[in-house]
Amino acid sequence: MAPTTENFDNGNFPGWNDDLEVGDDVVIPMNGIGSVNTSNNIKAVDCQMNGGDAKDWGHTNFQWSKLCEATLRNTFNAKSFRSLQLLAVNATMAARDCLVLMPTGGGKSLCYQLPAVVKPGITVVISPLISLIQDQLYHLSEIGISATCLSAAKESDNEVYADLSKATPHLRLLYVTPEKVVRSGKLKSALQRLYSRGMLNRFVLDEAHCISAWGHDFRKDYTELRGLKHLFPTTPIMCLTATATRRVQDDIVRQLNLPKCLRFFDTFNRTNLTYEVHPKLKGKAMVSQIKDLIVQRGLVRNARVQSGIIYCFSQNDCERLATELSKIEGDDRRRFPRRLRAAPYHAGLPEATRKKHQEMWQRGEVQVICATVAFGM
Repeated sequence: MAPTTENFDNGNFPGWNDDLEVGDDVVIPMNGIGSVNTSNNIKAVDCQMNGGDAKDWGHTNFQWSKLCEATLRNTFNAKSFRSLQLLAVNATMAARDCLVLMPTGGGKSLCYQLPAVVKPGITVVISPLISLIQDQLYHLSEIGISATCLSAAKESDNEVYADLSKATPHLRLLYVTPEKVVRSGKLKSALQRLYSRGMLNRFVLDEAHCISAWGHDFRKDYTELRGLKHLFPTTPIMCLTATATRRVQDDIVRQLNLPKCLRFFDTFNRTNLTYEVHPKLKGKAMVSQIKDLIVQRGLVRNARVQSGIIYCFSQNDCERLATELSKIEGDDRRRFPRRLRAAPYHAGLPEATRKKHQEMWQRGEVQVICATVAFGM
């Protein structure tokens, strides 16, 4: 007989060892949220999804409104909310489940980061891309917000779990991957204790379209997140995506069992973006083409190349292009007086190297990242 979830309350989960490094060929037991076998035991149900009405959620007469506005100005250095941010903030502060569809760069992260600052407790952010987690942690650190992620480093993880066990944790935002939530019994136990103390404020599911088999980036571990509402029925869930058809939207709320989920939808048209298509050259001609475009588009300012990302098809492409771009020869010395530094980013690099390259890019020490989609968009 399979063990029940009640057997795991003491945090001792058979078959799981948080200290072991896991390779791609190892099958990890689902002792976290996935231990309830949600794919088979908890059926997806049809849910009613209501459009978020501006007259209900777009005003500033809630009991938390003044504090949210002050936090927006003083912590996030913004004068006003953008697009759907106010509606989403009010909905999650009212403990409502919601699906927020906003374009990339539209300000989705503030929809949960601001509420996390306003109210003590933990906001758990489930994100599939380590690079995006590190990027958000970097910016949160810059503005003094207590946030972290659970990583492979045992010492730092122990500090995180110690803080989560406090009556009122110092942390406000905890970032984790879906695989960590599904498989880590230690995390599941910590979340259950937070929930029992009323300190589990919300779950945020970034890239929520990954839960739908109809979506373009389906990930099986996401389907196990259906267990969130089973284990934590009163904790609101905020789903975020920049790409979801109506069919995918309906499937997201169905898979997560979110009855009466609010939907906030914004246009995906990015008026500040320009799209161009150029024939791709080969070899060194392609490298010269990229350098020419950087100069022609005015992306060398005060002798410094501006920050950019070049997406490549393969890991080898990332490595080769970063190496070639960094070579400054002949007329390049005049065009790039302060050099052009590029670094690769892909899943084949050690985690420490990926983090180092990303941080160098964020600090401006590297101007161009040559990346696969593992870097996020």
